[in-house]
Amino acid sequence: MLEYEKKFIVQEPEFMDKYCRLVRKIWLVGSMTIVSFVFGLFNFTTEDNAIWFQRSGSLIVAFSLFSEYLYFELKRMVTETLIDYGETGVMTRLENFKRKNLPKEYSDPTFRILHEPLIIFTGLAGTIIWGYGDLIYRLF
Repeated sequence: MLEYEKKFIVQEPEFMDKYCRLVRKIWLVGSMTIVSFVFGLFNFTTEDNAIWFQRSGSLIVAFSLFSEYLYFELKRMVTETLIDYGETGVMTRLENFKRKNLPKEYSDPTFRILHEPLIIFTGLAGTIIWGYGDLIYRLF
């Protein structure tokens, strides 16, 4: 192995630490999306309820975009980062899961959970609420 290639290889504990921090950020941003939707339903200001609900759509879109960025970072980390597994060798996390031939229920949780459709749905829902939230609120 060439010397310049060694600096791109990380040890498994270091990778898992970064991986767990990124997953926590994704969950935090996801929960903030839900919180912004709930705050959109309950008005804590003197403004009209419909306008307050409409403004919550912009927060939902912002959190959706940020979670999309975090998801792609996580996906890139799992598919591109080389990890030194000791005796097993140097490979990506995804290659390690494929090599073990585990059943589907033990597969890498990053790809088992439907992140992308959920993020796209919240982005679209936030955009619709942001643009037409006042009208939607008045219908109900």
